[in-house]
Amino acid sequence: MNLFERFLLEEQLPDNYEEIIFKWFKPLAEELHHVIRTKQKPYIIGINGCQGSGKSTLSRLLTHLLARIFNHPTVCFSLDDFYLTKQERLKLAADIHPLLVTRGVPGTHDMALLYDTLESLKSKPITQIPVFDKASDDRAPIEMSHRVQGNPEVIIIEGWCLGLPAESIASLKNPINELEVNEDPDGEWRNYVNQALLSHYQRLNCMIDTLVMLQAPGFDCVLKWRKEQEQKLKAAYPDSTEIFDDEALERFLQHFERLTIHGLTIVPQKAQVLFSLDEERTITELAFPKGLLR
Repeated sequence: MNLFERFLLEEQLPDNYEEIIFKWFKPLAEELHHVIRTKQKPYIIGINGCQGSGKSTLSRLLTHLLARIFNHPTVCFSLDDFYLTKQERLKLAADIHPLLVTRGVPGTHDMALLYDTLESLKSKPITQIPVFDKASDDRAPIEMSHRVQGNPEVIIIEGWCLGLPAESIASLKNPINELEVNEDPDGEWRNYVNQALLSHYQRLNCMIDTLVMLQAPGFDCVLKWRKEQEQKLKAAYPDSTEIFDDEALERFLQHFERLTIHGLTIVPQKAQVLFSLDEERTITELAFPKGLLR
C-alpha cells in the first residue's frame, strides 16, 4: 500500500480522490516545497474555507505530502481545537451576550493559548496541542492532546475565519437573518464578534506565509456540506446529545452566515492560492491571486 492509498483509507475517501491529489494538491505541495526550503522556519500555511469545504482533509493531506515526500517536518491543527471550554463560553454568555455560548465565531477561541502553542512549536522540545471534542461541545481532557516532539519546519492551520478582516461598523447595523433579528436586535453580539476579530485574530493573519482558500460558490452550500459532517459525527458518536438535528443545525449556521459571506467576498483577494469549488465540492479552477509568496 503506497502513501496515497494509505491516506485514502485513513480518511475514508473514495478511490478517485487520488486523481484529485495528483491533479491539484501534489503540484501545490511541490511549489510550497521550493518556497519553504528558502524561508525562515517555521513556515506557516493557513487554509481557509467555509464549513464542510474540505479544509481538514486538505490540511492533513498537505502534512503527509510535505513531511513524507519533501521531508519537511510538518504539523497541522485546526483553529477549532482552540475553542474556549464550555464553562468559559457559559461565562461569556452570562457576562456579555447569550449567543456567545455557541462555539465558532471570533471571540469564542482561546487565542492566548493558540499563540502560546505557536511559540512552543518554534522553541520548545515538546508541545501539547489541545483537541476540541465537538461531540461533547467541550475541550477534550489533556491526555487526549496531540504531543508534538521537536520544532516543525512547517505549521498548517485550518480555520473558517483565517485571513478574514473585520467588517465595517456600518455593515453591522442591519441584521441579516432570523437569528440576528430575534436574538441580537441591537447588534451587541455581532459588534463583539467583529471587535474580537479585529483585536485578537489579525496577529494570526499576519503570521501566515501562504494563505490557501477553498472557495465555495456561496453560503447556500454550507448547510448541505455541514449536514454531511453531522451525519459522520452521529455515526461515530451515536449516544452523543450534542450533535445537531437539522433544525438545530440551521440555527447554528446562522451564527456564521454574516462572516462567511464577508469571507467569500474578501478572502479571495488576499489568498495566495485559491481553489474554486462547485456545489459538489469539486475543484473547478486554481488561481494565484497574489502569487504563492508575499
